[in-house]
Amino acid sequence: MITKISSITKYIAVIVVFLISLIACEKDFKDIGIDLVDNNEFDTDILISNIIAFNLKVDSVRVDSLPQYVLGVNQSNLLGKTTASIATQISLPVSNITFGENPTIDSVILDIPYYNTLTGTQKVPDLSTEDETDSIVVPVFELDSIIGNKDNSIIITVSELATFLNDLNPLDPTKRKRYYSNKTYALAGAPLFSGRFTPDANDTVAYIKHRNLKGDVFEIDSIKRVDAIPSMKFALDEDFFANNFLNQSNSAIFSSSEEFSHFFRGLYITATGTDGSLITVPLSNGSVSIFYSNDENVTDGNGATTVSRVAQVHIFPLVGIAANKFEHDYSTATSNIQARLQNPDKINGEQKLYLQGASGSMILLDLFLNENLNDIRSKNWLINEANIKLFVDKDESNSYLPNRLFLYNYDDNSHMVDLFSEGAAAYDGKLHYDDNGDPDYYRFRITAYISRILKKEGSFENSKLAVRAFSPFDIPSFLRLSDTIVKPFNWNPKGVSLFGNRELGNKKLSLEIFYTEPINQ
Repeated sequence: MITKISSITKYIAVIVVFLISLIACEKDFKDIGIDLVDNNEFDTDILISNIIAFNLKVDSVRVDSLPQYVLGVNQSNLLGKTTASIATQISLPVSNITFGENPTIDSVILDIPYYNTLTGTQKVPDLSTEDETDSIVVPVFELDSIIGNKDNSIIITVSELATFLNDLNPLDPTKRKRYYSNKTYALAGAPLFSGRFTPDANDTVAYIKHRNLKGDVFEIDSIKRVDAIPSMKFALDEDFFANNFLNQSNSAIFSSSEEFSHFFRGLYITATGTDGSLITVPLSNGSVSIFYSNDENVTDGNGATTVSRVAQVHIFPLVGIAANKFEHDYSTATSNIQARLQNPDKINGEQKLYLQGASGSMILLDLFLNENLNDIRSKNWLINEANIKLFVDKDESNSYLPNRLFLYNYDDNSHMVDLFSEGAAAYDGKLHYDDNGDPDYYRFRITAYISRILKKEGSFENSKLAVRAFSPFDIPSFLRLSDTIVKPFNWNPKGVSLFGNRELGNKKLSLEIFYTEPINQ
């Protein structure tokens, strides 16, 4: 037994020694490689290759199944007027829907929370009591994810959807139906709400007056979200819900989600106005709350039963199918965006490039049009690094710049090889800042892609590339090698003005190729 253990120990020791020597050899090889590049047999240099770049208007993007949605209207000198609307189903509460005896609607509130940051607390009057000296402590928030002038009011209109939002594609029920940003929705009847709206970071409490059958107020509820965060609150038409919900309480429409979605197809929320803000919201955290009162029998300790008026609520979450609609009016811009989208110079490229998400505009890039690829390939270069830089026009761009852009192969709508080989961080696309903290440029590292194109005996074809605003869905699943197709989602309405290839200064768009070349081939 001792002999066997000793043999195993010697065997492990031999393996360890072998691994250590292998590591040492690997280190030696790396050092040798460095010496080779530094000796007189190789030369390092840089090629600045011209890129033909021009603008392209995006007709539509996919806007269903999003993690967040956009609502509002904003006027920008750079991008013109952008309007965002939302179509959404509402879902049944977890509990069964019953309205009891003699129900009456007290209020119906559409509640959509903001993205926000908690900054402190403050005292405000307590409107649920009649004593004007009463106050309550409420949190203080700062609103996030708002583009434009949030101090300007806009008109919000909420309507009943007449378009049925299908979950499955009617032409192929094995696939989900996709919704795109240029879809038109039909509406039913008069608006359920229409009024002026301004984003409000202090909108954390709703006060609901419950009334008896005579119309007298018997209770005032102070309604807060569970998380007590600010939210948009729109008081919907009470008569509509009394006629269409209370009067249907004994029918089958509340028996299943399918029955309910056919009966009430959802809401369409849109904004109008000359200038305001675009608000990104976590729509699935929103709800429609029906506050109502009914009669209930109450038995006291002596066994006497009386009829009392009781305040009730049913909460219908905004969970189900939802979709954005985006509209762009470039005629109101003071920039040259409309002319460049209508008549891009695809031959010579542009001096200015305009990019906006949410089915706005993108940029197409043609590489190596003025280069002799066969001549470059014959030189047998080793490509050390290749970058595309797009410089920000700080004078024309507004303060709402995309934090990141996305580059992909436009010809076959596929991801670049560098995104898989190097990872998202090295691939880059993020906004870089200068020494003064001002936005400077976006960069993409495409070393592997350029290496394949310039390979001496390769057959990898050069293709047109595209740059657009980034969305989280642009990062493929690295666990699935087949995930090479770029997804058509894009809902961030931020935009930027960039210098093109015809810019005369040092901000010109170009391709930088750092290479090593054998001197004596």
